[in-house]
Amino acid sequence: MVLNRKHKLDLMIVDYLNLVNVSADRGEVKDTMDLALGEVAGGLKTLSMEQNVACLVLAQLNRNCETRTDHIPMMSDLRNSGEIEQIADSIAMVYRPEQYGELSDPVTRESFYHVGRFFVIKNRNGGTGEVRFRYNDSLTQIYPYKK
Repeated sequence: MVLNRKHKLDLMIVDYLNLVNVSADRGEVKDTMDLALGEVAGGLKTLSMEQNVACLVLAQLNRNCETRTDHIPMMSDLRNSGEIEQIADSIAMVYRPEQYGELSDPVTRESFYHVGRFFVIKNRNGGTGEVRFRYNDSLTQIYPYKK
């Protein structure tokens, strides 16, 4: 990457994986979109490691979480996810309860007004879990969660 040679990059962001054109790559016909996106993800991971630059790749969820009662996203909700799940070192998902009419935590009764939940659901080199945050959607800002 020429840019990384001129100015050392700390982070490369791909927004978003599902928009990458994979239909005519080197004239080969791809078996499935899953494999094609997996190949792109693998290429991004290789580039990231070669350049010693962290890589954040955004990907689309399918609609499976819409059909569940708790609506909390899971790794299998990644659209065309099979290869992505295997290649990724970490996978995280964001959930905003307000989007589904959930206004308070059923256990603690705390308000979910402008509260989001960030789930680390895969972490090859560390732990997984959940972190809550506050957000202002009109300003597109995220803040630390304070009760």
